[in-house]
Amino acid sequence: AFSAEITNYERELCEDPSRRDYAVCIRLRKHDKETTENDAFEESYKQHRAESATWATGLQDLQKRLEERRQALHQRHHAHSRLTSSHVKGMADWAADLEAMHMQLKDRSPGSSSSSSSSSSSSSS
Repeated sequence: AFSAEITNYERELCEDPSRRDYAVCIRLRKHDKETTENDAFEESYKQHRAESATWATGLQDLQKRLEERRQALHQRHHAHSRLTSSHVKGMADWAADLEAMHMQLKDRSPGSSSSSSSSSSSSSS
């Protein structure tokens, strides 16, 4: 507390332009300049740190959203693949049924006795 009072008194004396070149005044001006520069540096550092924290948080949020989207697309892909597989299987079953129906109709049509025997032998092979 006492040293702060002395420093304040020295500053007060150094405000007089005629004392500008006194060693104590030069020292105080240099100290004040360094303090101001230090304060500016610290303020700049704090600002950059806050901006970096905001940026990092935004980046983490973006990463989380992208991961959620990737998982949703992955799930949709698998659902579509399962749907496509069952659809293809269903189409194959449907085609086999149509072929069987075609053969039945062919066998029922007049004059198909020779074609039925040839189709029977071709289906057995």
